[in-house]
Amino acid sequence: MKVLYTNKREHEARIAETLARDWSGGDAEVRQQVWTILEAVRQGGDAVLFHYAERLDRSTLKKRTVRIADAEAETLVRTQADPRVVASLRHAADRIRLFHENQRIEPFQLMDQNGMKLYQRVRPLARVGIYVPGGKANYPSSVLMAAIPAKVAGVPEVVMVTPVPDNRTIDPHVLAAARIAGVSEIYRVGGRTRSPPWPTARSRSRAWTRSSARGTPTSTWPSGCSTAWSTST
Repeated sequence: MKVLYTNKREHEARIAETLARDWSGGDAEVRQQVWTILEAVRQGGDAVLFHYAERLDRSTLKKRTVRIADAEAETLVRTQADPRVVASLRHAADRIRLFHENQRIEPFQLMDQNGMKLYQRVRPLARVGIYVPGGKANYPSSVLMAAIPAKVAGVPEVVMVTPVPDNRTIDPHVLAAARIAGVSEIYRVGGRTRSPPWPTARSRSRAWTRSSARGTPTSTWPSGCSTAWSTST
């Protein structure tokens, strides 16, 4: 990661160079590789998903181990997580929850001058998926920032996927953050294959209404709510 220092002479030139880049196109070859993987998982389901996990992330996955069991997560948090870090995560969760509770969009109805009844209905989505980075570093904060807005919005089920390269043990603080934020299910998959497990792997094809690949949505509106506007006479 490049660091730009505002007190350096070349700062303004580097900023101008960065802003002038064309960020819209991306790498066509990379996009094609991604779509190839997505289509392969759509067609082949879990078997293909596990193949790519081993090929790209050096992670050996099986149907019985891809999901992190609640008992396993609880044991890892209890035996390996630093209590001071867990306390900090709880404090951060309270602050994030407070902020998003003030963003909550409320339903309303009114009668206009023509006698038309107008209303806005706000309903939580049934099931939301979040992606939490976990390759070379661990990001428990991403769990909080993705899951808490959805829970504040009233989403019953929040499912998390995170990569565990080289068959490493998942970071206990990421698991602690998931428990604090109210995550329902956690899967050991990510990296280039993070999106397919949600809507495309056929043996895991429970209905999804939204997924957050970035892992850091900033409001309950895109993360966990849907709206409908109706009129009647």
